[in-house]
Amino acid sequence: MELLPAVLGLTLTLAICSSLKINIHQCIFWSDSMIVLYWIHSQSRKYKTFVANRVGFIHSHTSPSQRRYVSTKENPADLASRGTSITELAGNPKWWHGPDFIENIPEIWPEHKMEIYDVAKVEIIRKSAYNSYVTLSENNDFRLEPTGTLIGIF
Repeated sequence: MELLPAVLGLTLTLAICSSLKINIHQCIFWSDSMIVLYWIHSQSRKYKTFVANRVGFIHSHTSPSQRRYVSTKENPADLASRGTSITELAGNPKWWHGPDFIENIPEIWPEHKMEIYDVAKVEIIRKSAYNSYVTLSENNDFRLEPTGTLIGIF
């Protein structure tokens, strides 16, 4: 389900770009979901149908280089999903203008370097006590904390 906000955001961005005559390749998409960013920076054929179709849709309209990471703390989309009242949102500059860094030139925006691991080197371990799955890379670092998606159009 984490890909749905990215697909919805892209669909909305395509409509806005079409109306305003903006080239979609001028847009930068921000996400605080490392899962989504890893999927988008990989080949869609590596995944099962649900994920592959959505990653394929994203790839057909944008380049993975248009996707960047924003921390959950900096993501204004999280304000609404974390119980912020309407009154607090109305007075919150992050809600209206985005994170502080977005006002700077793109060359100095934060950049998150992602290491893409070969699918064959990633194993999924089932933790039976909690009936959940943990993904480990070959060097055993845990990752992936899904949340919302922030879109910037420039």
